[in-house]
Amino acid sequence: MQIIRELQTRSKTQFVPSYSIATVYAGLGMKEESLQYMVKSYDEGSFYMIHLKVEPILDPLRADPRFSDLVRRVGHGQ
Repeated sequence: MQIIRELQTRSKTQFVPSYSIATVYAGLGMKEESLQYMVKSYDEGSFYMIHLKVEPILDPLRADPRFSDLVRRVGHGQ
């Protein structure tokens, strides 16, 4: 959680990719928060979204229909 706090503090003065925050939340097992930041990352047009299908830390999110929808919207198909 300290990393989350640091990223959120840093985001007040510089750009911090929402994808970065989402992956930290995913690593903490906080699925809802991770998905919220994944959607925000998609809305930002984040380049990092190309990693959705291969990033191992996101494995716990794969069964969630919202995650599948993000993968589809990014253009990876299923």
